[in-house]
Amino acid sequence: MPRTSREPSPLEIVLTSRWPIAATMAVVCFVVGEVLLPRMLAANVFFNALRPPMQALSWLAGFGCGIVALTKFLHERSAGRTADRPGVRLPEAPARRSAPRSAPAFDPSMPSSRTEPFVLQPPTEWSLSLLQAIEWKRFEAVVAAYFRAKNFRCETIDHGPDGGVDGRLYFGDLPAPVGVVQCKAWNTRPVGVAPVRELLGVMTHEKVGRGYFCARGEFSKEAIVFAATNPIQLITGNDLLAAIARMPLQAQRDLLAVSTTGDYTTPTCPSCGIKLVERTIGGKAAWGCRHYPRCKVKIFRKQGATAAV
Repeated sequence: MPRTSREPSPLEIVLTSRWPIAATMAVVCFVVGEVLLPRMLAANVFFNALRPPMQALSWLAGFGCGIVALTKFLHERSAGRTADRPGVRLPEAPARRSAPRSAPAFDPSMPSSRTEPFVLQPPTEWSLSLLQAIEWKRFEAVVAAYFRAKNFRCETIDHGPDGGVDGRLYFGDLPAPVGVVQCKAWNTRPVGVAPVRELLGVMTHEKVGRGYFCARGEFSKEAIVFAATNPIQLITGNDLLAAIARMPLQAQRDLLAVSTTGDYTTPTCPSCGIKLVERTIGGKAAWGCRHYPRCKVKIFRKQGATAAV
């Protein structure tokens, strides 16, 4: 998460907050222009002459904030009507060509928890056990491939520092991202509010209006409440599976190929971008980087499964 050395400007607050903030700013501008300025400047002849242009600026700022508030209100109202849980509908970029005819979607198996160890064999359909078996880097690749299948241009970083997000979403050839994506491949513990706050910090710093946080598991209650009051959509593993199931059958198979091509269970080193090797560290089974000791990345195993980063 990048650290900022300044407080956000009023314009940044209006553009990145929910509609009540923008509406409040509009009211403040109107009050300043119609009440405060006349009272403050009427006593001085020189400053009184500046009152008309300053009032005009106040009205212009208030009108702009009002437009932003109305736009955000309509967007949130529309999003609230179309979202259906379980299976949150993820966003779709406008298609450049006519959309292909959708083939019948299958119903993926989505067990509530992983009860059996995953057997490495070519899977024939999506399931929560498969989603939880792929390593953390492959999970990020699946999420990126999903957004690309929805006509977004999703740019990711292969390895090393990622600037606080795992992907940036673009419409067509637009130079500025319209959304940012963060992933957490945790199977057992829920994602808390701290990583979601960090995503909002990146959005504010980069002036991006929408964030998507994808997890293989669930989110804490605090994280859900925080995301609901900010332009962040939380996507659980079951949500992602339900969204994939609504795609055409060929698109589902393409995403399945992305998830299972090659070695999709051995974790990747986040620093070097290569597959880790099995080691015993402190008497415990773990994955370690083959560049050790230059790279000291290690991931311990828990109950026979890889502890995802």
